[in-house]
Amino acid sequence: MKKALIFIVIIIILIIAGFFILNSYIYNEKQAENIDQTISSYEDCVSAGYPSLESYPEQCVTADGKHFIRILPEEEIENIIAPISIAGVMVCLPHWDTSGPQTLECAFGVQDDFGNYYALRDSNSNFGNIAGISTGTAVQVEGLLIPGSHEKYQSLGTIEVENITEL
Repeated sequence: MKKALIFIVIIIILIIAGFFILNSYIYNEKQAENIDQTISSYEDCVSAGYPSLESYPEQCVTADGKHFIRILPEEEIENIIAPISIAGVMVCLPHWDTSGPQTLECAFGVQDDFGNYYALRDSNSNFGNIAGISTGTAVQVEGLLIPGSHEKYQSLGTIEVENITEL
């Protein structure tokens, strides 16, 4: 009698485990079907109905986390380089793709009070403007803003630094 009861309990446990495994498999398959493999550009992303983020240049993020940035035509880039003065904190720019291993290099950048990142490029060939300032330091950066994001690092543009002051 005890053996039959143990056998029945084992069968019930196997049926329940099988149900959960099958349910998980079906859910994962449905999620994989929902990932649109045809989206490979900013234009595809917007056409598929994903929202365009309020940034310049415009950006679009799919439900599965793919990130696309509108590529600016050369003539638009030439017309938008402008002087900028911005307060923020010196940072190492974060990567767009954080799903895999990260390198240890530090791409100089500044994060403003709104959370936007800007890459920094020193106008001084010896890096005399930015090399002596450590990350985490509050700064005022002055220079020319060249809009356009970096494909590896989060950035709305690059500031050609003419002057940087610790705050």
